[in-house]
Amino acid sequence: MWDETKFLENKLTILTAGEAAYSLREAYKRILGDYPSNESLAILIAQTALETGRWKSMHNGNWGNIKSRPTDGHYWTMYECDEIINGRRIVFKPPHDQCKFRAYLTPTDGAEDYIKFLTGTRYAKALVQLKAGKVVEYTTALKTAGYFTADLNRYVIGMKALYHEFMLKMDSLLAWAPPEPTVILPPPPDPPTPVVFPPPPPPPPTPDPVPVPVPTTKPDTKTNVMKSIGVMGALSVIYLILSSILQHC
Repeated sequence: MWDETKFLENKLTILTAGEAAYSLREAYKRILGDYPSNESLAILIAQTALETGRWKSMHNGNWGNIKSRPTDGHYWTMYECDEIINGRRIVFKPPHDQCKFRAYLTPTDGAEDYIKFLTGTRYAKALVQLKAGKVVEYTTALKTAGYFTADLNRYVIGMKALYHEFMLKMDSLLAWAPPEPTVILPPPPDPPTPVVFPPPPPPPPTPDPVPVPVPTTKPDTKTNVMKSIGVMGALSVIYLILSSILQHC
């Protein structure tokens, strides 16, 4: 029985040719240790394009329509498919076991598992032809090992056409690269709170001027007159003495 906790809802993973080429090339490097030759990469691009309708009908990142098994430990999903059995095309609908396929959380996970799948003992001869870049021999070895049930001649014709198409486009395919991740800078810190000094204290109030006391005593007019008469009398006596002296000289 399949592990229901690993079931994923069926959804499409849509990629461009550039994205597919980049993902397959990087997955090949991670699994096998070296980048594939252009011929080997073109074979992988051709087969996944053939299996997924040029990556417009890829289900849950499954590049090669790899079937699910109850004990393989992978996520899985279900969708309608067909197989050629005894020369007849048979359509299967969920929940039939033939409709159960591996599913992946990301296209990268799916690409890596697709390459791992081809390195298994069952497809050892196909892997040799893949590394040699021989598209017809690779396709034939896959058919012999039971990878697909479709007619071999028709599958080979499709593989050869796609292989040559992508070999012609290889330079542009290899030029594709994922965009640089956007660096989100943290917002600038808030400006420091200005120091608010308290206003200076108001100046002390100006004291009212102290009034100058004005004397209220009236001048003694009579006394002043008497003083004036005394002075004049003294002057008159002095004058008479001086006149007398002058007469006797």
